[in-house]
Amino acid sequence: MTARSLIPFLFTPAFTLLFALPAPGALAGEAREIAEPITHENLAIYFIKGPSAAGPVPLTLDEALEKGRVKVHETQQVSELEIENAGEEPVLVHAGDIVKGGQQDRVLTVTILVPPKSGRVPIASYCVERGRWSARGNEEVATFTSSKSFMPSLEGKRAMRLGQKYETASVAASAPAASESLDAGSPDRTPPDVDNLNRALDSLPVVGQQLSTAAPAAPDAQGEVWRNVDRMQSALGMSLSSNVAAEASPTSLQLALENEKLAKAQAAYIDELKPKGESEADVVGLVIAINGELKSADIYPSNALFRKYWTKHLNAAATEAISRREDTKAAQPTKSDVDAFLKDADAGKKHEQALNDALNLEVSEGEKTEAFASRMKGGELLHMNLLKK
Repeated sequence: MTARSLIPFLFTPAFTLLFALPAPGALAGEAREIAEPITHENLAIYFIKGPSAAGPVPLTLDEALEKGRVKVHETQQVSELEIENAGEEPVLVHAGDIVKGGQQDRVLTVTILVPPKSGRVPIASYCVERGRWSARGNEEVATFTSSKSFMPSLEGKRAMRLGQKYETASVAASAPAASESLDAGSPDRTPPDVDNLNRALDSLPVVGQQLSTAAPAAPDAQGEVWRNVDRMQSALGMSLSSNVAAEASPTSLQLALENEKLAKAQAAYIDELKPKGESEADVVGLVIAINGELKSADIYPSNALFRKYWTKHLNAAATEAISRREDTKAAQPTKSDVDAFLKDADAGKKHEQALNDALNLEVSEGEKTEAFASRMKGGELLHMNLLKK
């Protein structure tokens, strides 16, 4: 299999015109405003405010699954699934989405936009349920039924991103010409030529350097994901004084996240904070701090897209906060601290990898944070995820 064969589909001009996304820097630079935090117990959330892109927003993966528009297929490979959009609307698949069912629950590791009538599109995944490789109860074994949860911890998010960090660094070191051809933000360079790019990709070794949404390459990244699932279940059990592992599959992170005692503990956070994320029309992202420590951030091109993911982010943040209730607490970060957290990745060294013919993944590594941004080929932002190192 060549690197080019893993580039799954072309976006037509008509499709790309559906999204009038903001230019690079509009959400990660001067136009950004950081709001005062909203808080409950050991969780603080700082909203990022800015202009919203006009036009319709895509369906989320969970919305599309509920409507029967999308199928997520098993491939018999732990590290790769396939997504098929049979509907008439594009679907946004979000990094950190956990899909339930199949031969084992998985977490999807990159944000991509799947066009209407896409056919089967490969996407990288990691197992978040060790040991099972058969049907669970009455669930379908060949497909996945829902995507209700995000990966809930900083450590888990970092583990699932290991493959992308490794790949982009490998490609930058081994193929500078291909890496440079993707730099559409430089005014003295012509736009990347897809055919030339694909020829450059075909010349790369496949192992460890696949420029695609499939087959993460980092050594033992899967093992690190499993260890973080174990640690999360253990921490939640200690905090809740109750085992959160489900009898149906004790290793399943998704089933642990459905635990009734956890849901009751989450409710206090959600009741307090959820309305505050739905009251303002200029919120385009959020930064999460737990026990006074800045953890992560997510930025979107519009308030409408942010709102689609707000509840899912809040559930994940509340879960991590609950698991860390006994940790040492530090002073609440100031808005200046949050701004520095975001700017650290902005100023970091950047590498790009082609996800497909329409999207790039930009990895930026600062001193204290690293950012993973899915962008259209022209540089327009689809989703940016920042993580504390």
